[in-house]
Amino acid sequence: MIKFLLSSFGGVLIFSCTPTSSLDRYSLKGTEEILSFPVIEEARMPQNSVFLFKEKGENYLSFQNLPKSEILIYSMKSQSLIKRLCLNTEGNNSVLGGFGGYYIADMEHIFIPSIYVNTIFVVDTAGVVKRKMNYSKTKGGQVLIPFMPSDKCPMVFIGNELYIPQTVNLRLGSEAIEKSPIKVVLDTIENTVEALPMRFPSLINYKDFGTVGAFGAEYSCCYDGNRFIYSFNADEDLYLTTSAHGQIEKKKAKSKYLDNVTVFRSNEEDFQRMVKAQCEHASYGKIVYDKYRDVYYRFAYPSCDASDYSGDYVELLRSGRKSFSILILDNQLNVVGETSFPAYTYNPNLSFILEDGLYVRLNHIKNPDYSDDILRFQKLELKEIGK
Repeated sequence: MIKFLLSSFGGVLIFSCTPTSSLDRYSLKGTEEILSFPVIEEARMPQNSVFLFKEKGENYLSFQNLPKSEILIYSMKSQSLIKRLCLNTEGNNSVLGGFGGYYIADMEHIFIPSIYVNTIFVVDTAGVVKRKMNYSKTKGGQVLIPFMPSDKCPMVFIGNELYIPQTVNLRLGSEAIEKSPIKVVLDTIENTVEALPMRFPSLINYKDFGTVGAFGAEYSCCYDGNRFIYSFNADEDLYLTTSAHGQIEKKKAKSKYLDNVTVFRSNEEDFQRMVKAQCEHASYGKIVYDKYRDVYYRFAYPSCDASDYSGDYVELLRSGRKSFSILILDNQLNVVGETSFPAYTYNPNLSFILEDGLYVRLNHIKNPDYSDDILRFQKLELKEIGK
């Protein structure tokens, strides 16, 4: 299927990446196709996530104007801002406690979880709150915690059921790892919540709570229409499961640029040095499914020396570190290629998939073409090596 789809791709190549091994069958190649979205003066450039949705056959790009409770919606076709959705945070018609992510089904149904209360607010693009859905407790009585969806770990609708990601629930104390569900399901008709049986792998321990080591439980997840696939930052294995999350299959998906991955732990008292070490620490990133080419992309960050960066290391972390690669996996999650990208050029934190390819943000803070005024994405085409 991949070979058939790739035969129709064209485009001018911008760069050639690191030499591939004989096992690589596919690579990602940059093209001249750049999408540029103007960023208005009073809006901040997105750092964490962009969210796509489609309505009446047209694609739209959106992101939150942090720290404001505002969503900016752009037409992908015209690359122009078409809607500024300003949400109230006080009063009856409000999203209480602010938010840090959302899911847009269409212009009339935007699902926004509050950061501070276990409520998902359903609003339209006029900012009218049409519904409030509570998920504070499961049917079994387990108390849940608020969450922030992202394009790394989005909410997923299957029929009328909303699959909600969870983090390690520190309220469970020393049993938090083995008892925290990785997902819960909200039945939007019955208004009931059920914890799925999958739990977190034992990558971190109770001593990591309250330290940077706790981020070792971070994960990305994608849904391909049949399976949920989980990628943990500190684990080369992928975790595959059905919507029921009852049986878990592990699948090796190791980057050739990462010898070993471990949980990032630090006793460094100087904050900048600690963040610098985090930027240099090898780890995996998000996994996304490309339904148009029936492949998966897993982002990876090799260990590196970021001493040649002289700015704020928090900004470097937000810009996607120094360098990264993208693993290409077939529909059986076998690694069929991996592409390494030039240092300080792209921001892999932000990417999306359209019918014609994978788009990755070019706005790295150290990119000579960086601008606060334009949000730019370059199209990467999936190519069969030697074709």
